[in-house]
Amino acid sequence: IKKNNDNGEASQRIYIKFGKENYNSFLGLDIIYRNRETIGKDSIKMLYDKLNSNLKKTVKAEALKVFSTEILAQVGGYFIDFEAKTINGDTFKLSSLKGKYIFLSFGSAGCVPCRWENKQISKNYEKFKDKIYFVSFSIDKNREAWLEVSKKDNITWTNVSDLKGEGSKTKNLYNVQAIPTSFLIDKNGIIIEKFDGYNDDFLNKIENKLN
Repeated sequence: IKKNNDNGEASQRIYIKFGKENYNSFLGLDIIYRNRETIGKDSIKMLYDKLNSNLKKTVKAEALKVFSTEILAQVGGYFIDFEAKTINGDTFKLSSLKGKYIFLSFGSAGCVPCRWENKQISKNYEKFKDKIYFVSFSIDKNREAWLEVSKKDNITWTNVSDLKGEGSKTKNLYNVQAIPTSFLIDKNGIIIEKFDGYNDDFLNKIENKLN
């Protein structure tokens, strides 16, 4: 097991080294993006500054720019405010919910675990609706797909998007990579928990936190 783990770590170092050495390519940029947490902000900023103009226009380069230069949402820090449109076209700001517990979740129509999360919330919504404010942020660009899934999953809580897909600055400020990624925010606006991926037990974990 140790030998296997050591080999895996060595392979990962070689993989990241390849990305850094070939940063001015789509493959190299993708490697850097996927491993941005381990590479670190200073190194990411330096690599971003050296990207050619075409690559700087890509959504992953823009995400790296946000990652390396801006304050990101993290557990223990304040939520980052954003403005988006609800599924009915109304303007929504996260700061309008300050003073309430918030469960903010990022997902998309094509993400199966995101759909599982939606259905779990829908099934238990009546139990939780007086304790916590649910907000689903869709990272879809296709409005029709967003509408269709919202109806199928019976999303009756706040349902918003900027329809910018992977290029969403809000997604980047919350450092979302795998989806669903969700955040539990307390009444003071502090992020007290981050959920990476889907877990069948996530609502019980939320209830324990609230208690």
